[in-house]
Amino acid sequence: MYPHMKKSGFILTCASASIIPLILAFSLNVFCRQSRLAASRMLFSSAHTNASCELAAAFGVLADELKNDPDATGYIVIYNGPNDPSGLFHRHSLGARNVLVNEGHIDPSRITIIKGGSREEFLAEYWLVPKGASPPKMGPLWKPELQQKASGKFDEFFWATETEDLYEYRRASTQLDGFAQALAKNPDSVGYLIGYANSERVTRSYLEYREGKEKVGTRTLRMTGDKVAGWAKNSLTELFKIKPSRVVAIDGGYREFETVELWIVQAGEKAPKPTPAMKRRDK
Repeated sequence: MYPHMKKSGFILTCASASIIPLILAFSLNVFCRQSRLAASRMLFSSAHTNASCELAAAFGVLADELKNDPDATGYIVIYNGPNDPSGLFHRHSLGARNVLVNEGHIDPSRITIIKGGSREEFLAEYWLVPKGASPPKMGPLWKPELQQKASGKFDEFFWATETEDLYEYRRASTQLDGFAQALAKNPDSVGYLIGYANSERVTRSYLEYREGKEKVGTRTLRMTGDKVAGWAKNSLTELFKIKPSRVVAIDGGYREFETVELWIVQAGEKAPKPTPAMKRRDK
């Protein structure tokens, strides 16, 4: 072999030796990047269930990610706090699914809800799991049917019929579903509904027709706890066909926000007592 050919072969060998690590590094980088993309990741965590902006953000982020990746699955992992009422998990699970399916137009088969267990306070985590990735193993699956019997305070939530945001989360068929199931599975129990009103007067607009013309009128009114509790009772009897005799509506007075408390009490036991937090304001 001629000397210049040996030199060329050496240069080629060295060049090949220097290129191979680059190719391997590039391949590993692509593989790692693909692995990262294929891994499940948490998108959002929500510390409570009454903040509209926080809930809307969590559901919106998950819905957008699922639309951007049609093969991915959304996982919602819910943890209960030690003092949370037994019906909170069911209401939030059902509400989250209804918002994503009916408002976000996500196929229900792409949403998985997990019972995460207990933590120091309520927490919901929203995960995106791409196709081929391992989902988070954090507890058993949630089923829409309420499994356990409930006693004592079952649930508590803000009452907001005027709001249009998260309608599927706040509608009566979502908020009262678990309570209706618990009553049905406890035929000797009585359901108590304690309503709390906001103590301030509210001015609302309405349309009226006078002399063939449409005009906007206003009226000032004050909501009462009796009306809030009455809404829950009417919804239970009309939507879920619960007998009126099994449900007792109580005026709980006033709180900062209009609130509904749901209680299940066995026959012969004492009724729950209201716990108002504010006095009525006359202005």
